[in-house]
Amino acid sequence: MAVGIWHCDALGHHSGFPPPDPAVVVTAATAPKAQYLPGETFLRGRQLTYAAGAVEFRTIYPGWYPGRTVHIHTIVHAASMTFTSQLYFPDPTSDEVLATGPYGDRPGRDTTNSTDTVFATGGTPAVLDITRSPNGYRAVVCLVLPSPAELR
Repeated sequence: MAVGIWHCDALGHHSGFPPPDPAVVVTAATAPKAQYLPGETFLRGRQLTYAAGAVEFRTIYPGWYPGRTVHIHTIVHAASMTFTSQLYFPDPTSDEVLATGPYGDRPGRDTTNSTDTVFATGGTPAVLDITRSPNGYRAVVCLVLPSPAELR
């Protein structure tokens, strides 16, 4: 299996999309339509799983962008199937991280897990189990994929 992830940087910028104008306060209602920039690939990764189906990524704590809570996009390619989802962070941990630099250089986020419109869809959201480590945080999640027979 191959697992891919992507997420925004501390200031809410996704690779492949232009950053917002820093002189304008952007909200969910006024966020501009994204524009694809093929030369940008930061904070994106793809790895093959170990034999037992596990994979590890080392990255930064994601920031937020208007209308969305802190999250990481995931895509899993298994046999001839593809599963796409998002991983979420506990709000108390996000509040703590977002108060520090460079995250704290932006105005307060406008969306938490309880107000994010995507968080509440598609079953139980995958909220990461986060612990402090000497170099920051360590997050763990176990995603269980359906077998091909279960999808029929």
